Amino acid sequence: MNNKEAIEIISGILFITILNKFLKKIIKQRRPMGSLLKDYGMPSFKAALVSFIAIYLYINTVNINRITKILIILFIIINCLIKYYNNDHTLFQLFIGIFYGS
Repeated sequence: MNNKEAIEIISGILFITILNKFLKKIIKQRRPMGSLLKDYGMPSFKAALVSFIAIYLYINTVNINRITKILIILFIIINCLIKYYNNDHTLFQLFIGIFYGS
């Protein structure tokens, strides 16, 4: 990883973090019943973050093979399914997180 890529990733993570805090304060949508987390759930920060990093790698990795591309997409899906099955987010909250993280 060179300096340009490191700056792009750090800038993207900072942007997603700030945008997420702003959107949660505006939207104020609760998490699903049964969630142990107490802050607002919309949008999913983790879905946005994982999507950003995965899509960044997907686009910017040279000589990426088909299996690696599939694993990157599976990484996003598995992460979101864990958040859904733990009652941390609704599917819609996860979808919005993936959308703006990508």
